[in-house]
Amino acid sequence: MQLIICDRQFQRLGIIETASVIWISRYYDLGDFEIYVAMDQERYELLRKDYYVLRYDDPYVGIIEDINITDDGETEYLKVIGRFAESLLTRRIVYNQTQVSGTVENGLIALIKDNITDPKINARKIDIIDIAPIKGYREKLNAQYTGDEIGDVVTAVCQANGMGFRMTLRDNCFLFELYKGIDRSYAQDENPHVVFSDKNDNLISSTYTEVNSKHKNFALVAGEGEGAQRRKRPVGTSEGIDRREIFVDARDISSNEGEVSDVAYDKALTERGYEKLSETAMTQAFDGEVSMNVNYQYRQDYQLGDIVTIENDRWGISINSRIIEVMESEDENGYIVTPTFGA
Repeated sequence: MQLIICDRQFQRLGIIETASVIWISRYYDLGDFEIYVAMDQERYELLRKDYYVLRYDDPYVGIIEDINITDDGETEYLKVIGRFAESLLTRRIVYNQTQVSGTVENGLIALIKDNITDPKINARKIDIIDIAPIKGYREKLNAQYTGDEIGDVVTAVCQANGMGFRMTLRDNCFLFELYKGIDRSYAQDENPHVVFSDKNDNLISSTYTEVNSKHKNFALVAGEGEGAQRRKRPVGTSEGIDRREIFVDARDISSNEGEVSDVAYDKALTERGYEKLSETAMTQAFDGEVSMNVNYQYRQDYQLGDIVTIENDRWGISINSRIIEVMESEDENGYIVTPTFGA
């Protein structure tokens, strides 16, 4: 895993080739990384806070944040930890109350423009962030935000709509874009199937987890007002013993004394309910170490965000699931890819 280190002006300073590296890409959330090397003065000067970490074979760019130096009595070691460039979205909040109505893509781009790329307060502008060309996704977003961290908004909306996001580096600028993984599972026949299974000898180890204990499927969203006059919105249709309720306090969503229409206000409450329900959804997850050279290769046959089929014949389990995380690790023992499959 060859790592290219750049300074804050994207000038290439050097390459790290021998190191223990963990590189975790995520579909719905921020990715992160860790680099662990024997320390010398050259590496100490190279791996500085706020420097960028690039790879020729990966679209994500790391930003060094934390630095740790240890001495075991014989050798000094340097460990740097950071998150990918998408973490820049966590540096801004929704500064003013903003009503979003339309598509997910246009709504999130509007929030980023208003608070990051083209804000009214020039000191809030981040020059190295821009917007990639619109892809025309049709998923809808009707919501209101005030004071929310932009990164939190993007991750919540993307998870609720099955979409990924990334900020790839082009011409020394990070371009924000939404994207969708490709369905490569048995549920379709348009794309070549990708199947990880013990029978195919490409699933070295696996862990299956099904979490139902925190599952909620009905939300009562409460907005502005007091007591019996408080505005409420039910979200969900489940009934009887299968109905699992959650209360969502959405007092921060305001009608601005009638400036926001009743229809738009109710849609904003509904959107908040769906976002909270997506956080408490019933989950099925497969964690697995896959073989890199049997059947399929990461980035060539499947990508982060793709939907694939995972089977374990011994357990009698087969699910079509999205690759929501990929951990790449490399040390003196070799290179390993460990995908996490989820909703």
